Amino acid sequence: MTTIVSSLPTSARAQSASGAVGAANSARVWVAVVGSSLGAFMAVLNIQIVNASLADIQGAIGASTTAAGSRRPTSLPRLW
Repeated sequence: MTTIVSSLPTSARAQSASGAVGAANSARVWVAVVGSSLGAFMAVLNIQIVNASLADIQGAIGASTTAAGSRRPTSLPRLW
């Protein structure tokens, strides 16, 4: 590659080197942008689906806001 690039005139050498590197970097940047946008969209979609079906899931497994884990126990040890 050095022999081919060194035989080109200076303006053509700069354009050839920057064009190849610029195109590769541009493709990588766009792949990263599309990938991260797709990931963000999938995360928001997942949150929306869970939020919409949470009441149905709670009803199916018999969970409620007054379940045993959330109420106060009635038999506390006496400390005095």
